[in-house]
Amino acid sequence: MARQALTSRKVETAKPGKYSDGKGLTLIVAPTGSRKWVLRFQWQGKPREMGLGAAEANNC
Repeated sequence: MARQALTSRKVETAKPGKYSDGKGLTLIVAPTGSRKWVLRFQWQGKPREMGLGAAEANNC
């Protein structure tokens, strides 16, 4: 089953939990409301996670 990419609206309004775009990129929303991006991948056959930073709203 293919998942849809995360939209900016979904990132802004997501409730606490983990949200994946299906290609390794995951948005993690804490109960406090803070949001962070994590990339999940395999390195030498072992699952790994790499933090990519906070998911902040751009006021462009």
